[in-house]
Amino acid sequence: MVECESGLLNVFPPHRRPDYEPSKCKITFHSGATAHLCRADEPDRLRGVQHGKAWCDEVSTWRRGTDAWRNLLLGLRLGKRPQVVATCTPRPNVLTIELLKGALM
Repeated sequence: MVECESGLLNVFPPHRRPDYEPSKCKITFHSGATAHLCRADEPDRLRGVQHGKAWCDEVSTWRRGTDAWRNLLLGLRLGKRPQVVATCTPRPNVLTIELLKGALM
């Protein structure tokens, strides 16, 4: 999502490229907006974090998917219309099946 060929760092023109601080798991965009990176394998790290937008990649591969998703939603409360985008290849697991049913929203 960040460093690969089509990752965030490579899709911006050089003068607008975000500042990536891997040790802080943080990306700062030219607009001043920040993104904080979390691993789905560590769902408890999402506790207490507030956010208004989230991008969850490869949710069908998350080993602790339901736990991570539930903790993510607890903090999705900033702004007038908090939103989450989940992307993945079509491989069913408990989380993707529940998301498609609308059971975890």
